[in-house]
Amino acid sequence: MANNTKGSKQIVEGFWAAMQTNDFKAAGEWLHDDYILEWPQSGEQIRGRGNFVAVNEHYPAHGRWEFKVHRMIAEDNEVVSDVSVTEAPSPGG
Repeated sequence: MANNTKGSKQIVEGFWAAMQTNDFKAAGEWLHDDYILEWPQSGEQIRGRGNFVAVNEHYPAHGRWEFKVHRMIAEDNEVVSDVSVTEAPSPGG
């Protein structure tokens, strides 16, 4: 494992742990100011940490988001994560 691999993997693990709390501002702290999120299924592009937080905080979900990391591969300073994202049912629903 290269020197950078451990640090890069810890960053990605920290991001997904923060996402699991549904505290998107805390999750956004793991992102660079110039972060770009691409949603290829809809053609949308979200630019910047603040916009990432706003989109996630205002997304019309009916319950908490659940994030399950299935696998993570890290080499040098690159990390790939295989993650499922689902919306948990709202209480009583």
